[in-house]
Amino acid sequence: MRRTTAQRVAQCEGWLRQNFKPPRGYVVRVRWYPKLVDKERNERGEREELQGRHYSWERKHEIQLSRRLNRRVDDALETLLHEWAHVLVARVSRDVEDVEHPDEYWLAYGRIYREWFDCGGWDESHAIEV
Repeated sequence: MRRTTAQRVAQCEGWLRQNFKPPRGYVVRVRWYPKLVDKERNERGEREELQGRHYSWERKHEIQLSRRLNRRVDDALETLLHEWAHVLVARVSRDVEDVEHPDEYWLAYGRIYREWFDCGGWDESHAIEV
């Protein structure tokens, strides 16, 4: 059965929740938006369009995905994996100001990436009911 991009993302989210659980007590929501634009302006004074972003406050986390830039399943899944790594290191990241991707982030992302692409995560996720 062919799944929509949103359904495949939901399957990947289920796989992430099973294999890379957020810290105890954390609530994580994944939401789709028609378009995401960075709140900060780049060096050219423009606001860049984003594939996804992660917001956290207290123990709540929201992963936002752009429908416009994540039409392809592969793009959407890689964006979700990227943003999920932010959830896993949220406590550490808060202590490091002005660094969007501290070293701990890349370690978390590397573990997710390896499990997803090299150790069967892609295949395992297909079995998750949505």
